[in-house]
Amino acid sequence: MSLNLTIYYIIALITLSGLGIVFLNSESILAICFFIFVSLIVQNDPISASLEEQKQSIRSELISCMIRGSMDQINLQKLVCYKKIQLLASLEYIMITNN
Repeated sequence: MSLNLTIYYIIALITLSGLGIVFLNSESILAICFFIFVSLIVQNDPISASLEEQKQSIRSELISCMIRGSMDQINLQKLVCYKKIQLLASLEYIMITNN
């Protein structure tokens, strides 16, 4: 019996349990779902490709956020330096006008 047919039987069993025709406890259903997930990942089904695609999009978004955060930090440092220069220039102007 192929693995796909087994998965369909298991999904039908879970559906029948949800309808109240077959009685399975929640732990059994959770274990069955976990084994279905693992078997689909091992088979290299489109689910694993979808997960890989999501992983890549999350990774690229994280990198862009890190770059944006670094740029914000650099801009903040530039702003602090600019404010210091302004403060020094105003202090120099005050010293010149007092003398």
